Amino acid sequence: MSKTMRSQTRPSYIKGGIDIRRTVEIKLNFPVEIGNVERSTVTMRRPKGRDVKANFRAAGGEQENLEATFKLLADLCNLAPDEFDELDMSDIEQLGEQLEAFMGKTGFGLPKPAGS
Repeated sequence: MSKTMRSQTRPSYIKGGIDIRRTVEIKLNFPVEIGNVERSTVTMRRPKGRDVKANFRAAGGEQENLEATFKLLADLCNLAPDEFDELDMSDIEQLGEQLEAFMGKTGFGLPKPAGS
């Protein structure tokens, strides 16, 4: 694929492999009720160094990393832990993918299912 063709198909908010938007509204596959209000979207903001540092400070093993990742995603979406826990796993995966896009990384976030 030519360089010109690639730049035409890449969204304008992707620069150097990084999603440069400040916030992204993410449509949930499975809406949830939060505070007696059905939510079909959540808004995620870009992470800052302090977000990652605060959420991964105590993380050590795989379970702690998963919990730290979930807390980071909840914080970035301004969701309380009990609200975040109500999200469907496919929606949590979407949030993890968006976090990776913000950071210009792959493999960060949720563990991939066995066999994938």
